[in-house]
Amino acid sequence: MTEQIPPALHRWTRLRMQQLQTQLAGLEVAAEQDSLSEATGQMMQQLSEVEATARRTLHALTYYAVRNRILTQTEVARRSGITVTAAGSRASSRLAFDAYDEAMATPVQAQP
Repeated sequence: MTEQIPPALHRWTRLRMQQLQTQLAGLEVAAEQDSLSEATGQMMQQLSEVEATARRTLHALTYYAVRNRILTQTEVARRSGITVTAAGSRASSRLAFDAYDEAMATPVQAQP
């Protein structure tokens, strides 16, 4: 039997992907501002939000994968485009722990 990602982590990750889609849509709106400085500033703000959401999600998944020996640090590094040392640091970071803890506290709705 194939193991699956824990339902709470799966749900949390799906919610983060939806959040990223919303943030990216906001980026399109920001780019349509009349003022160049306003458009640039709003795009920077939107991209910062995208970056933070993606980073938090990636750290939680790295924590889960490394801590549960689903992927090695080397595999995480290769798939993420970072060094093996960075993969280990990411998996043991406070951000990873906090994001994973948040994910596992996500309520999972019963499927109909």
